[in-house]
Amino acid sequence: MPTLYASIWDNLPAALPREHGVNPQSFERYGQAFGFVLYRKSLPEHARGVLDISAVHDYATVFLGERYAGGVSRAQLPQKYAQSLHMVHRVPLALPSARHNHGSNPDGQVALEILVEAMGRVNFGHAIVDRKGLLEPVTMKHVDGSLALLEEWDIYLLPMDETFIANLNEDCTNPRKPGLFYKANVLLTEVGDTWLDMSNWTKGIVWVNGHNLGRYWKIGPQRRLYCPAPWLVQGNNEVLVFDLHQIEAKPIQLADRLY
Repeated sequence: MPTLYASIWDNLPAALPREHGVNPQSFERYGQAFGFVLYRKSLPEHARGVLDISAVHDYATVFLGERYAGGVSRAQLPQKYAQSLHMVHRVPLALPSARHNHGSNPDGQVALEILVEAMGRVNFGHAIVDRKGLLEPVTMKHVDGSLALLEEWDIYLLPMDETFIANLNEDCTNPRKPGLFYKANVLLTEVGDTWLDMSNWTKGIVWVNGHNLGRYWKIGPQRRLYCPAPWLVQGNNEVLVFDLHQIEAKPIQLADRLY
């Protein structure tokens, strides 16, 4: 059974130099082609309204202070899944009040955080140029009907590559804030090709002994991930999971076939 290992929020690199008066840009504008980018901005503690990041590519989870506020998906999601996670499809996202948010600061500010995942590209046809991230200006419609353009963002690049994963700090100051890493140690007396069944998890990435097996998603199509025998060893094998939504570990089953 995996156990909580680390939090993405305790492993943020230094933010890029802030560009004043500039809207948030695509991954490519910041020199990153894959992985995740975190967009962070301070808002007044009393801020409440509807956030428009409907042009996100590809999948964004949104936080107001330490609270998960929902998310926006480029793809249309099954209704049951979308409702359970407060995910919307290419429409503005209603934000909860931050007034009683424990993540607010003494100066009356609260952090709006948008964690965006790039989910891959096609390499042919009219869609070959497919920028990732927040592709249009971010706006917020307040409860009084006024519309605000949100600028002055802090940007954190999270490539989730081999170097990033190898240097994770085993820290987690808030285990109730989604964006967590879990680790399991699997003792094997012999090795062979296998599949990791992630159907008990929600959406994320799996590494085995430092090798990236790929992404899984509860809605499919990928719920089992193939692990070739040469990536396993006799003895202890380390399985690392990053899940965008889960705050509780679930079992991982080993299988001898894809389905």
